[in-house]
Amino acid sequence: MEKEILALPLLVGGEEIYAEEKMRLEYDDLIIEYPVLNDSIRERILSMDQDSIHDITLNSIVAFLQKVSQLWHDPEYELRKMLVSYGPRISGQTSEMYKHNIGVFLQMISFKNYMVDTVEFELGDKRILDEWISKENAEIHAEPLGRVLHIISGNVALVGLYSIVRGLMTKNVNIVKLSQKDFLASYLFIKSMYDVDPEHPVTKAVSAVYWNKDDMENIDYFTSAANGMVVWGGHDTIITYKQKCPIGCEFIEYGPKRGLQIIDNSEGNDMQLAYNVARDVSVFDQEACLSPQLILVKGGDVRRFCFMLFKGLRDYNFLWPGSSHPSDHYIQMNYILRSHEYLGNLALTDDERNYMVVLLDDTTDLKFEHPLGRTIFVKEIKEIDDCFRYIDKYVQTVGIAPKSLAREIRDRLTRCGVTRISNIGEVEMPREGLVHEGISMARLVRLVGMDKEPDYFAKRYDVPEGYFHQFIYTIKVQGKGVQK
Repeated sequence: MEKEILALPLLVGGEEIYAEEKMRLEYDDLIIEYPVLNDSIRERILSMDQDSIHDITLNSIVAFLQKVSQLWHDPEYELRKMLVSYGPRISGQTSEMYKHNIGVFLQMISFKNYMVDTVEFELGDKRILDEWISKENAEIHAEPLGRVLHIISGNVALVGLYSIVRGLMTKNVNIVKLSQKDFLASYLFIKSMYDVDPEHPVTKAVSAVYWNKDDMENIDYFTSAANGMVVWGGHDTIITYKQKCPIGCEFIEYGPKRGLQIIDNSEGNDMQLAYNVARDVSVFDQEACLSPQLILVKGGDVRRFCFMLFKGLRDYNFLWPGSSHPSDHYIQMNYILRSHEYLGNLALTDDERNYMVVLLDDTTDLKFEHPLGRTIFVKEIKEIDDCFRYIDKYVQTVGIAPKSLAREIRDRLTRCGVTRISNIGEVEMPREGLVHEGISMARLVRLVGMDKEPDYFAKRYDVPEGYFHQFIYTIKVQGKGVQK
């Protein structure tokens, strides 16, 4: 069967650039053609106007993003329909999952107060991006880093959108390196800005580029010109760009992480709780760094809990059908199934291997690469303290029930490296006030300051009597003489 060809223009600071030389990204039944970066295009990208977005207010940026969100709210919007249609053919994720991702994304940019409050919380004062703010005996201001390079992973569509929005809200100029695994989500979001106003400072502050992972010419060129880098991806991606990060360039990494959940089930099995676990397992097909891969359960009938969880996964598969995977994934799932059946462990799956629940016995632990794709391991623990043997620096999000248990062990968890303790059933919806991976917008700006006038003091500090008085530390000039 002949593959469909989708030829897309390069997006550079409000311009659409078509070029004769194009690269081809091939998928099962689709080919994306995208312009190859040459010297002329690279220079245009680096010459994006940094002053225009700096000089507009945060409210102007938020108002523009709201207009973009209004387009995406319409199910008939051309670019939304394009993402829902072509996205699954590129990433393997289903159209239902893309619709859900769009909904979560719209919650992020549709509400002015939410976006402004995010800045207020993360930078301490929402005015600091627009004004010089009096603090004690100085005036301070947040300047953007300047030119920020975003390396986008393709595991979750929201990754690129989250990264771009935060780069824009901090008034940076953004170079977005797209992912082959999910090329269109970030690309079409940037393209939709052109539909609002191609001349707006926000539109002119973003470019969408692509290069292969071994293209050292472009990697060297853009990393050497970056004032900041936001890198999403696995170990190899993080290492590649970290090694290229210039001195003085802010390096922000969102590396390989995973989630797990801890449940004190001493009061008995709860069907709703099992369904909430199933929701968290299903929502991103476990591709997100916050998705649970292991459930630790204390008390109650754990086997019964596994059957309820399996039922929840079945029902969520109707709501959000699972992604399609390469054959290696299903081979690995079959291996896990047969291995645990041989060991005598409870292993539940459907005929198509869309989801799986494995109950590990006392002698069995996780000693292999997790297959993801809604495969969840359940382990019974005797004491809550037993859960800490499963917590390491790669565990990012821990869902806990009940809430009283979360408050009891949260200090120990966060000291081990956990950055978020979530409500089970809400893993993809962090509450206002939380910061993903603990990385705030402060990393995307430089805090600068200016001294107040010498005779201005909003605050003085008590100095012990006689302290400094025996030293000459200032020479006062008066007329032609010198007075100490």
